[in-house]
Amino acid sequence: MTLSEELKKGPINLIFYRGEWCPFCNLQLKAYERIRSDIKSAGAQLIAISPQTPDHSLSQ
Repeated sequence: MTLSEELKKGPINLIFYRGEWCPFCNLQLKAYERIRSDIKSAGAQLIAISPQTPDHSLSQ
């Protein structure tokens, strides 16, 4: 996945997620998850960048 390819699809809300060990990042990610449908209905997509593998990030 590249940002340039995703931008061809429309606007992007890009966030950086340090990892499951970061309580502030977890709060932020959960807040974005609650409004993800609003972001999508506005024509944008949410992309989170993390140094963690998806297996660990999804455990929260």
